[in-house]
Amino acid sequence: MAKPIEWKITRLPSRGPKPGQSQESFLRGKAQGDKKWDRTREQNFNKLLNPTQKPKDANSNT
Repeated sequence: MAKPIEWKITRLPSRGPKPGQSQESFLRGKAQGDKKWDRTREQNFNKLLNPTQKPKDANSNT
């Protein structure tokens, strides 16, 4: 008979600096991450507003 699955409980990390990390370092990394998400969000939003045309079929003559 197979052993039952042992479920492990893991704690989610806090939303602050890691142990030993300075607040300044944490905020600098957070600012860089926020800028990246702003660029990604804008690109995705532009894709929704301006969907690209479907590529033409290679076999068609038009």
